[in-house]
Amino acid sequence: MVVFTLLDDLLEISQSHSTKDYHNIEGTLVLAMMLLSKVFLQILHDLSQLATFCKLWLGVLTRMEKYMKAKIKGKRSEKLQHLVPELLKSTLFVMKARGVLIPRSALGGDSLWELMWLHVNNINPSLQCEVFPNLDYVNV
Repeated sequence: MVVFTLLDDLLEISQSHSTKDYHNIEGTLVLAMMLLSKVFLQILHDLSQLATFCKLWLGVLTRMEKYMKAKIKGKRSEKLQHLVPELLKSTLFVMKARGVLIPRSALGGDSLWELMWLHVNNINPSLQCEVFPNLDYVNV
C-alpha cells in the first residue's frame, strides 16, 4: 500500500530532521494518519477479501502504534495522542459493523485476533471493552 510508504517516510523525516526544516511536520503527520484511516475504511470491503488482509491490517495497526510513540521536538505529539486512539476506535467499530471484525475471526485464525488486541491495547487498553462490551474473556 502506497500510504504505508508515505507514513513511514514522513515519520522518519519527523524523527531524523530538525523541526526547523519542517515547521508543520506534526500537522502533516496528523493528515497522513487521517488519510490512512479514510483510505482503509473506504476500501475495507475489497481489502477484507484479499488473502493478505491480515498482514495489511497489522500494518495499519503497527503504523498507528508508531505514530502514537512519535516525538516532535522531544515530546510526544498531543494531537497524535488524541487522534490515533479516536481513529482506531472508529475503525474498529466500522469493521465490527461490516462483519469484518468478529471475535476469534476465521480470517486469520486466533493468532490474528490476539495480535490485533496486542497492538490495540498498546494504543488504548480500554478499546476492547468498548468495541466488544459483552465479551466474557480477555484475550491478551
